[in-house]
Amino acid sequence: AAVSTLIMLLFIFYFPSYITSPLTELTKKIEEISNKKYDQRIEIKSNDELSTLALAFNKMAVKLKEYETQHIDELLLEKRRMETLLVNLQDATVLLDSNLRINHVNRKFCELIGKSVTELLGKKINEIEKGNEVLTFIQSLDFRKEDVSLTGKSKPVEIIVNDQKEYYQVLLLDIHRGIRAENSGEPSEYILLI
Repeated sequence: AAVSTLIMLLFIFYFPSYITSPLTELTKKIEEISNKKYDQRIEIKSNDELSTLALAFNKMAVKLKEYETQHIDELLLEKRRMETLLVNLQDATVLLDSNLRINHVNRKFCELIGKSVTELLGKKINEIEKGNEVLTFIQSLDFRKEDVSLTGKSKPVEIIVNDQKEYYQVLLLDIHRGIRAENSGEPSEYILLI
């Protein structure tokens, strides 16, 4: 009876920790995975359901890491494509974020307003020192207007370059216009084509 009682007491104290410690570890690892730390692994040395669960968790963590790496590579490739396209456009082009800061600008735009890329990147479009009529016109645009894409139908802007009159059409496109129809919380970003 004493031996049976001793075995029962050992079982009562040991068995709950046998179950709860792997579950506690799994919970911590899941929290880490949710914070995008995909290098988490669980080591359980047994041949029961917990080891099966740990094996499945480890496979999931490996797949998530692979997916994240692939996704980042795809995003970088798309970013390079976009930047190459932007640089090689014949039209002067500017990409603006939701705060109207210049994210990207091509050489043609820099030549048009007489500023360098380094002078423009990261600055708000309305804070750039006015240089010519095109920049003055751009700074007068109401970017928050509901139908912002209609500004492209405005009359051409006339500027004089090397004693010759040149006419430019300014087209302002809201990048997230279609997305915002579905999700009203999406901030606007803009492409300026000149």
